[in-house]
Amino acid sequence: MKKAALAFTILMVVMAIFVSTAFNIKLVKAANDENADYNIEHVNHTIEVLYNGYVLINDTVRINITGQAPSDFLIGFPYVYNSHVLRCIAYNDSDVFPVSLNVPLENRVGFYGVKINFPRGAPQVLTVVFVLSNDLIIHNETSYYYLNFPVFPSLTKPVAVCNVSVVLPEGALYFGGTVGAFNHSVENLPAFTYNASQVTFYLADEKIQVVDMEELKREIRLNEFGALEGSDTYRIKNKAQLEVSFMEVILPSNASNPTAM
Repeated sequence: MKKAALAFTILMVVMAIFVSTAFNIKLVKAANDENADYNIEHVNHTIEVLYNGYVLINDTVRINITGQAPSDFLIGFPYVYNSHVLRCIAYNDSDVFPVSLNVPLENRVGFYGVKINFPRGAPQVLTVVFVLSNDLIIHNETSYYYLNFPVFPSLTKPVAVCNVSVVLPEGALYFGGTVGAFNHSVENLPAFTYNASQVTFYLADEKIQVVDMEELKREIRLNEFGALEGSDTYRIKNKAQLEVSFMEVILPSNASNPTAM
């Protein structure tokens, strides 16, 4: 009985030490995260409408590290855009960073957050690119388009200067909306900025085709002359009110004799 009691006591001590060690590790990690000291000098926030109506958001962020460097970085926008996020990448001139999607923006609700991890150290300049679906743009039976987008990024720290640019196809004319112009700058953008904006613009030419590519089949063949032949078959869904009169397809630079049927 004494041996059993002694073994039980030793086991309890070992477990207590293990729990205490794990707890201390957690506290040290939290303390390190809290000690990260930096500010955001400026953000170039660009919203570009692509040819197929998809919305490309590019945030180039300059970080000024004043103390311990952060191990990750949080950025996002209002959660209403959650279902529209198709892809996100983060990079700088020398690295591509791991990205975690749909994470909390610290303890705030109502935001769609993305965490960028820095396994090899925090950069001074960081670019984050989001691709959002073309459900955010509406084309009526005339030449007017209605675009819904986050005009500011949502960050966990204030931004000294935020430059905003809305890039539309050439010839687009501003008609109205919650933003007064396609380009503007804001100083001292608050942390956890929540903004969903709209703009209506006029575009006479069919420079935006609001379509979804539902299916793509590709065949590559080697013909009797040793040359490669390729064919693509597309299944396209038109999401605009007008008929699609043409589509642009980007071919390889050395392609020749293209045909369509």
